[in-house]
Amino acid sequence: MIKKLALGFGVLAMTLASAQTFHVTLLQATVLNGTPLKAGDYSVKVDGDKATFQRGKETAESPVKIERELQKYPSTIFKYSTEGTGTMHLTEIRLQGTNTKLVFGQN
Repeated sequence: MIKKLALGFGVLAMTLASAQTFHVTLLQATVLNGTPLKAGDYSVKVDGDKATFQRGKETAESPVKIERELQKYPSTIFKYSTEGTGTMHLTEIRLQGTNTKLVFGQN
């Protein structure tokens, strides 16, 4: 009985620790952690504290922190910083239909 319980918790821990993948559409040219990204559809894989944006052969990585809110977001919301340069640097994504917020540039 104890072995089955321990195995169950081990499987649960592995499931929670596995990477998550989200799909987003960037409506404008964006910079992520110094890497320029063109507007378009991207797959975002979050593995631990690292996010990888991929579109075809184009990829960009950034440190990320996942935050959970109490309520689900009604739409996907992107937050940017211009850092005084006029270039749009992605700082946060709130994912539609989830309570998940991805905060970029966090270590």
